[in-house]
Amino acid sequence: MMSIATQNVVQLAFGFFVNFVAFNTQGMIEESVVESVSLDGSITKYAGYYSLAIIYAFYTLGNLTAAQIVDTLTPKWAMCIGALCYASFQVGFLFLNSTYLYISSAILGFGSSILWTGQGSYLSQNCTKETTSRMAALLWGMHECCLIGGGILIFIVFSVTDSYDVIPKFTIKLLYSMFTILAILSAFVFSMLREPVYKKEKSGCYKKLMTSTFRLLFTRKMLFLIVIFSYVGIEQSFWTGIYPTCVSFTRKLGYNGNALVALNLICTGIGQVSAGIIFGFLGDKVRKLGRDYLILFATFIHLLAYVIIGLNFPASASLTKNDDSGLFWTPNSGNRNRAGIC
Repeated sequence: MMSIATQNVVQLAFGFFVNFVAFNTQGMIEESVVESVSLDGSITKYAGYYSLAIIYAFYTLGNLTAAQIVDTLTPKWAMCIGALCYASFQVGFLFLNSTYLYISSAILGFGSSILWTGQGSYLSQNCTKETTSRMAALLWGMHECCLIGGGILIFIVFSVTDSYDVIPKFTIKLLYSMFTILAILSAFVFSMLREPVYKKEKSGCYKKLMTSTFRLLFTRKMLFLIVIFSYVGIEQSFWTGIYPTCVSFTRKLGYNGNALVALNLICTGIGQVSAGIIFGFLGDKVRKLGRDYLILFATFIHLLAYVIIGLNFPASASLTKNDDSGLFWTPNSGNRNRAGIC
């Protein structure tokens, strides 16, 4: 029979799956949606990129105080509030305008910081040293399935609503109504979480916690890690925003670029879930190779994906719709799918 701790982690993972079916999927199409709406002059065509920048800027700032907020509210209610911040952002696309988009992006970014901090806290309070690897793999695997689920969802919608070059307003309202409902549903799932099995006591001394956080920032190991974290941030913004937009804007990939974004999302999900299974459930065996070798292998895979993308897409692909060829060959779906999985 499944233990209480495992049941808690499964429910936590389901909440994240539901929330990020909505958010990760919308992130992949946000710039394409904004570009379609901008044709009537109501919003700048690059507002989607500005929105994503605001989200991650406020996410970064929010993490400075997220631990104290989660400690005060408890992980359960912090995640519930965080999910509602996601819903406040999604609903804005039903009446898209620059002012609300940028304000809600800031709210979402801050809400995201307490959502993810709450997740880490709740997960740790349902794990022991022996079960941490398995629980984390379970959570990550279920969470990353959202890419596959979201890809299937928008593929069906874009295929049946004739959303080829320009995404119709009806399709936008349909999608973001579903995304808003999913975000609210995830908040409900989080609100129903049980008390963690290994509940920790509140730290209480927030001033000391903040001081130790800034001291840690300037340690030698953290300064080295900042370089890695900076790369991960750039990579995150690329695969969630820039690359899907390249797929949508490059007409030579196919007549329905938006449906191709959905297929790319599915391929990305397959790659993420596969990696989570391999490095999670086989963690002890894989670790015998050493972390350095694993990081070098992952770096090689990333470089391979970037080379394929660079050769497959024209230089203007992330900025405007085009009929151009890539650097060395005509854009094709096979290379697009390989890059997505990588």
